Amino acid sequence: MPDATLSSKHQLVLPAAVRKQLGIKPGDQIDVQVEGDQAVIRKAPKSYVEALEKVPSTLWKGYARELEADREQWDEER
Repeated sequence: MPDATLSSKHQLVLPAAVRKQLGIKPGDQIDVQVEGDQAVIRKAPKSYVEALEKVPSTLWKGYARELEADREQWDEER
């Protein structure tokens, strides 16, 4: 994997090969997590609800519908 250098303003430019592999384009959100002594960079999903729907657990299945129903109920109560 190519290296990147931190600028004096603490900015990091992702190498083109990394951007291409992750499909990152200008304006995309990036998820940065610290795991031990490492920083893990991932392309953030457009919708976290859609990302949860892809989790193999049945825990999140139908969550989007439940969330939408809760929002509708909240709107009706206002």
